[in-house]
Amino acid sequence: MEENQCKLYLDNASTTRPFPEVVEEMSKCALENFGNPSSIHSAGERAHAALEKARASLATAINARPEEIIFTSGATESNNLAIFGLTKLARNGKKKVLVSSIEHPSVLEPCAALSSEGFEVVKVPCDSRGIVDAGFIEKHISQACLVCVMHVNNVVGTIQEVEKIGEICAREGVHFHVDAVQSFAKLDIDVRKFRVTTLSASAHKIHGPKGAGLLYLSRNAKLAPILLGGGQEQGLRSGTQNLPAILGFAKAAEILTNSRQKFEAVRQCRDELMEKLEKLGCEINGSKSERIFNNINFTFKGIESDMIVMFFSRHGICVSSGSACASQSKGEEHVMRAIRGKRDNWGGVRVTLAEPLTEKEKSYFLKVLKSGIEKLKVE
Repeated sequence: MEENQCKLYLDNASTTRPFPEVVEEMSKCALENFGNPSSIHSAGERAHAALEKARASLATAINARPEEIIFTSGATESNNLAIFGLTKLARNGKKKVLVSSIEHPSVLEPCAALSSEGFEVVKVPCDSRGIVDAGFIEKHISQACLVCVMHVNNVVGTIQEVEKIGEICAREGVHFHVDAVQSFAKLDIDVRKFRVTTLSASAHKIHGPKGAGLLYLSRNAKLAPILLGGGQEQGLRSGTQNLPAILGFAKAAEILTNSRQKFEAVRQCRDELMEKLEKLGCEINGSKSERIFNNINFTFKGIESDMIVMFFSRHGICVSSGSACASQSKGEEHVMRAIRGKRDNWGGVRVTLAEPLTEKEKSYFLKVLKSGIEKLKVE
């Protein structure tokens, strides 16, 4: 085995290994169903039928109608389309946007850009558990046109009160956008129950391919497109659809949804690791109870999180110190600051599981961490 080769991949919030069935589905489509879904000949009609079947399947996963699903290149595009598309059509001169302080950069950055267009962008705080303050939203929602709160935080895995926030937004007639990248096909999502206007998801977070995502858009809402061209996706997202990736997306969602009986075993493994981490002197960041089943985020005072991540990597274990989308720019420090406040902030190490670890894997993970703590504390 090559030096530093990944022996234990524990960074599934960044991306996931595609299911073999997904790769097979994509390969078959690329070779046998390569027509353009917009073409009116037989090859195009076949491709279009496959596209709409995938759309219906993914819609069912969130209790949406097929016509409410817009295919995109991924969650970053979906989030940008929702935020810019909805605010471009803001009614009655409302120019306020409420966005949680712990959102992914693909939500925070578009919202920040709105400031230069005359919008008042208000950051919604969270508590020390990493739970966004729904009361703050209710208090400050006057004159808002959009509220953005993710379902599950991508750094610490905390589950937000989206149903409660959705009720507040619906009562006030304010659009509600939810980034569901970390929860799609893992937790129950009902767009009717959540009262969302838009919701984003990404294939590669659920063992599907990179380059495919979706945006749910309520049939009662309108948004302006940000990509113009051939008018695909009901004129809301121009460009020929990436059919192999979309079919892979639908296949991954189907497999993961039908594998939920395994999630409890993952949770039990996660809980065991968290308990042992605490015994080593680590602090768990974020709520332990209101947390997705596969996420651990821990801090060891006196050692920067990046140092622990690199030490793990040298021993063939892949974890992260935040979002891979922002790792080069330290773009996830805002999450740790929001949660840890003025405490010594050494960052957080994120571990995200896809399967329960074997006893051998758990033992190796803890052995490497113990060794790292001893070595890095001395340095």
